[in-house]
Amino acid sequence: MFSFPVTVPIRRPDSIETLTVSIDIDKIAVVKSLLDKVEESGVESDFCSLLPATEILLDDGRKLPVVEPVEEILRYLDAYRELDLFFTGGPPVLETREGNVIPLFKVSPCASSVGSTPA
Repeated sequence: MFSFPVTVPIRRPDSIETLTVSIDIDKIAVVKSLLDKVEESGVESDFCSLLPATEILLDDGRKLPVVEPVEEILRYLDAYRELDLFFTGGPPVLETREGNVIPLFKVSPCASSVGSTPA
């Protein structure tokens, strides 16, 4: 089970607060962008950076609006898939020549046990 943090905006009567939560990556069903394009309004406000940019649909049907852009969420998902494939893809296949296993790293013989001991 792998999870990653996202920021959820919480609307209060007089303000917007944020809460950082951790989402189990295996429970994510769909990730979609809530903003077609970001338009500059010309008004600087702290609330603009707290607008939900992405909606995460979990496999149990719950929807979670988050502040992070969809590209950032997809980077987490891609990295997870690569790690998952690395660890669950099975053992690496080693090439053989005439029955001998080709080592993955260069093997250099030691002249003696004394020479290989750090001083």
